[in-house]
Amino acid sequence: MGEARRRKLTADVLALAKALGWPAGVTVDDPSDDSLITAVAGGEGGESAWREWVAAYDADWLTSVWSVLDYVQLLVEHGIDPGPPATWLDQERASLDAIYGEDYV
Repeated sequence: MGEARRRKLTADVLALAKALGWPAGVTVDDPSDDSLITAVAGGEGGESAWREWVAAYDADWLTSVWSVLDYVQLLVEHGIDPGPPATWLDQERASLDAIYGEDYV
């Protein structure tokens, strides 16, 4: 993925994180081995923590966190309380499974 695409993805992730109040404890898929990691650990939220996180990870990681944040932003826009950030990945997965079939993700 080119540097221009990474910059765009970084800007999109930061815009979503800001819109969601710089959440702490967002869990995302590790794109290298299907394990889970916490994007910005609990208690470490805020703009500076998010800026540090996006600077430290590549486009695959940014895509993973963007997907979760984008899903949650849609919930918020429709007046749905997304609950705590640690649950957002599971909600996104359940939604994709419901749309595309069981065990889509």
